Amino acid sequence: LSIWPKDVDLKKTDLFYIDGLHEGQHVREQLELYKPFFKPGAILAFDDIFMNPGMASMWHDVENILDIDFKTTLPLHWTGFGILQIK
Repeated sequence: LSIWPKDVDLKKTDLFYIDGLHEGQHVREQLELYKPFFKPGAILAFDDIFMNPGMASMWHDVENILDIDFKTTLPLHWTGFGILQIK
């Protein structure tokens, strides 16, 4: 049984929300998995980017994982919220 909607085309998706296991390596693996679907101009939002050293390291290094136009952090809560745009 597949719960994935059949009419979703990730290659046409404009916004991705990344909020997994809150471990830097896990997020890196997610980004590598979904990288083929990130079209130019797509926005990626991340939760808990400063929750632990692994997440902070991933956020600091995200430019080496993805080709991005800009990256910013928002102080919406103590663990951090980050937004970036794919180049």
